[in-house]
Amino acid sequence: MIPMAASRLSHLSRLALADLRADWPVALCQVMAVAAVLAPLLVLLGLKQGVVGTMLERLARDPDMRLITLDVTGNHRFDARWFAAMAARPETGFVLPATRKIAAQADLFPADGQAVRPGRVTLLPTAAGDPALAGAPAPGAFGATALSAAAAAAVGAVAEGRVLLSVERVRDGAVETLAVPLTVETVLPAQAQAGASALVPLEFALAVEAFRDGFAVPRLGSAAQGGPAPPAAVDAFVDFRLYARTIAQVSPLVAALKAQGLSVSARERDIAQALGLERNLSAVLVLIASVSLVGYGVMVGAGQWSAIQRKRRDLAVLALIGYGPGWRIALPILQGALIAAAGALLALGGYAAVAWAIDQHFSAAIAQGERACHLDFADMAAAVALTVAASLLPAAVAGILVARIDPSREIRDV
Repeated sequence: MIPMAASRLSHLSRLALADLRADWPVALCQVMAVAAVLAPLLVLLGLKQGVVGTMLERLARDPDMRLITLDVTGNHRFDARWFAAMAARPETGFVLPATRKIAAQADLFPADGQAVRPGRVTLLPTAAGDPALAGAPAPGAFGATALSAAAAAAVGAVAEGRVLLSVERVRDGAVETLAVPLTVETVLPAQAQAGASALVPLEFALAVEAFRDGFAVPRLGSAAQGGPAPPAAVDAFVDFRLYARTIAQVSPLVAALKAQGLSVSARERDIAQALGLERNLSAVLVLIASVSLVGYGVMVGAGQWSAIQRKRRDLAVLALIGYGPGWRIALPILQGALIAAAGALLALGGYAAVAWAIDQHFSAAIAQGERACHLDFADMAAAVALTVAASLLPAAVAGILVARIDPSREIRDV
């Protein structure tokens, strides 16, 4: 059965190609017409995927776009139950307790302690999965840190190097200064963490906060032993570090926090503008594609109807020599699919040339590896498949008209 079907398909293909070769000027015009309709659509889709897609990808890569911050600390307390409930939300990408912002300010020095001007940094608690780490391992040891690019540049720090963290407090009217050596496990890329910050384990940030509150914290060194012992454990926090899972989930997470009576801030407006632009361009592209699809269907139908009128006698002869209705219906369908496929491939060639020119024009505005106009292989394959599929209905209608041709009427005057 399969060999017979393959033989019939091969015979039908030879017949369709022979007819197209015999009428090649018309076939070529039809191929070019298909390419003329499809190529601009591919360029528009490529611009949407390239320009807008690159913009959304940049936003998605920027951790700050997913960051949600508490406007005022001190008005609320967040316990373990709150953090567990927040971590369980599907919109949450990362959440961790944080110390008071004023207690998290410190000065950074090179390991030798010599610096004309110290680098002011903010201590940020971190853990595995922190988006600010940009995929780097979280500092695990008590005296380990991951420095932002700005903080590392301020004191000339490098990965696997050491720095000194200087923290001051006032106790009993006297200023006490604590210098804590830190091991720099990672220097983060500039796009991973804005500002000058040092990401440290939560227990280290809590120890620094306890020291600044006047407690004795022996783990920070002998200079931190003065004062009463700190409480055994912290059971509630005044702040948090919170990231949404994706930029699209920032607004729902902000709404959930505001429903709890919290005043929070996020980059909602920037995200909304970017996502709105993507939706609007998609709607415009769908509208243009719909109009083009209707025009394409009319064009294919008109071309097939014209071919039938010119070849009625030849098609009637096919019926006389034994080609049944199935053959005569399949012939225009296969020819329409071949013309559509050829036109789609020609459109892809035109798109590639235009996309290259657009990328060259915008080369100064895009980073290495980014494209201003881009379609991946799946997009191009889908475009070819949809073009061929759109040609099948008008071609099938033409095939039905061919099957209804009366041979005796068409060859009466032969």
